[in-house]
Amino acid sequence: QLFKSSFLCEVVSLLTLKAHDKTIRGLAVDGLNDRVFSGSADSTVKTWSFRDKTCLGTISLESPVAVMCLHRESSLLAVATDDFTVLLIDTDTQRIVRIFKGHSSRITDLAFSSDSHWLISSSIDCSIRTWDLPSGR
Repeated sequence: QLFKSSFLCEVVSLLTLKAHDKTIRGLAVDGLNDRVFSGSADSTVKTWSFRDKTCLGTISLESPVAVMCLHRESSLLAVATDDFTVLLIDTDTQRIVRIFKGHSSRITDLAFSSDSHWLISSSIDCSIRTWDLPSGR
């Protein structure tokens, strides 16, 4: 009985963690189940300890998060924002390493190539863009 009760409290505490001030629009978990990344309409991307449920860092953005995609092997997090920009975040250093602009409407999806050389984005503007990550183009 005690085990069930303590487990239930653990689950409830995880589920009721107030992570952001506005709607959470994206979640990703690293390959080791060590860190969770959350992106929100409050214009922040936060890194959380999966085990401790504590915030490890916050990146403030100029616009709300629309969609996110994590490439686990390279620790790169792609974040599309409501201003039609795609940001590339190095999750190890928690810094924005690339900024891509070109869409003229809301970005609907993001995908990495398997080798993380390319990032592909789609938009309501009826375009699919391919971004070369090493060169930033």
